[in-house]
Amino acid sequence: MGEFLYNPVPMLVIRDEQMRLMAKALQLTSALEHVRKFFPDDYARLGAVPAEQMVGRAIERARSYGLVSGRDALQFATIALVLGEDFDQLPWAREILNDRDSDQTRFRSTRLYTRAMRHLEQTS
Repeated sequence: MGEFLYNPVPMLVIRDEQMRLMAKALQLTSALEHVRKFFPDDYARLGAVPAEQMVGRAIERARSYGLVSGRDALQFATIALVLGEDFDQLPWAREILNDRDSDQTRFRSTRLYTRAMRHLEQTS
């Protein structure tokens, strides 16, 4: 009854850094799937590898602004795809992205996306 059962299968240990890398890879895969599904022409125009590289750079740039959730990074990458990778240098984008003091900080990606859509309407 009080016997110790030996399990010959070693326990898998995943370190924090490995978890971070897996989360980043999952975020990139999810964002790429979004681009393929909702922006098939842009994806085809870029090609698979360049699209992956562009989305990866956009996610990293989003993180540099403190936009780390999957939703925030996806919105940032979508805007970068539509407006260009350097859209964050536009005055209105810089203002929103650098606003880390207001009560609206947690809504920056939504504000950014809304403003980007307005920008598209005004320029098309």
